[in-house]
Amino acid sequence: QAYPDIGKRFSFYQPWLKNARCLGIKFEDLLYDAREATLRQIAAHYQSCTGIEVDADAYVKAAHEAIDPKQSHTFRAGQKRGWEKHFTPEIAAA
Repeated sequence: QAYPDIGKRFSFYQPWLKNARCLGIKFEDLLYDAREATLRQIAAHYQSCTGIEVDADAYVKAAHEAIDPKQSHTFRAGQKRGWEKHFTPEIAAA
């Protein structure tokens, strides 16, 4: 199956970013320095949207254990900005 270009595919999700019940985070927010703050933000957002009390410390601990770049097809090498090693100058400029 052919996919539409990336801009068109992502445009379907654009309205979510304006919805108060949606918390937009970047992939990089789950790496390195920002991870714990992002996980706490997710727990707080979930709690505010559902009214269900969340033990943020327990959630952060469980999430840290579950996020394992070596076990994930999404994280690949688990390196920040690792894509730069694979892009030619022409592709990076584009």
